[in-house]
Amino acid sequence: MKLAADCNPNILDVLFCRDAEVRVCTPIGQRLRAERGRFLSQKCKHTFSGYAMSQLRRIKGHRAWLLSPPKAAPTRAEFDLPERTLIPADQRDAAMSLVKRKLEEWQLDLDGLDKASKIELNGRIEEVLVELQIATDEARFKVAARSVGLDGNFIALLDRERRYRSAATYWKQYQRWKTNRNPARAELEEKYGYDAMHAGHLVRLLRMGREILTTGEVHIWRGDLDAEEIVAIRNGAWSYDELIAWAEEQDAALTEIYDGRGSPLPKSPDRTGLDQLCSELVEASGVL
Repeated sequence: MKLAADCNPNILDVLFCRDAEVRVCTPIGQRLRAERGRFLSQKCKHTFSGYAMSQLRRIKGHRAWLLSPPKAAPTRAEFDLPERTLIPADQRDAAMSLVKRKLEEWQLDLDGLDKASKIELNGRIEEVLVELQIATDEARFKVAARSVGLDGNFIALLDRERRYRSAATYWKQYQRWKTNRNPARAELEEKYGYDAMHAGHLVRLLRMGREILTTGEVHIWRGDLDAEEIVAIRNGAWSYDELIAWAEEQDAALTEIYDGRGSPLPKSPDRTGLDQLCSELVEASGVL
């Protein structure tokens, strides 16, 4: 119920699928589906857009591997490091822990936000930092290290160790992705230059988000709407540039609708009423 109140797309799939697609439904499940409209709010803008943009980041990341795959595992020499680390593991981990805590202090306090808003806001912050090319990861690390009193030479060495470990992790992620790719999906990626399966999910999420936000209706089944087009997109009907342009345009449109109050839905669900509904369902289940 908490996820539903945050307009989690996967949970809305369960609540709003067609009756013909329900295989088992208890009396409590029937009550939930009957009350499903109470879970909808403008939070759908954050979750559907947030999850769609996470798909877009995956598409961009995989495309980078497709177009410019790393050639080999990084070596310590590439980072001007000796074969054996000069910093004992316990000292390195202690120093990294200090720096990490300092970096966390600089992050925005999102505790007061619900999960739906956090998903979108974290993505926005990441995009802004990348686009403006400010406060790079390396620069933030060095500033944080100095602020906790680490020596300049030690910081330089620690930073090289950190960048080497990051490059090694990137290489492992690439190798894992390459090894675990579905052969048919890999063939499509090679053919179209991006992950078209992710593109289909992205398009569906953004369109559903807009439908919910503007009409208050949830269309899980896409058969009479855009199912054929989404299947075509998953088979590479759109170019990478077309997909990126469309996604950015639709995401901006969702923001405009949300900011302009062009939605029949409330900003947030009636959580007091949903808490009461939850209590009633628990009591009806015989758990208490």
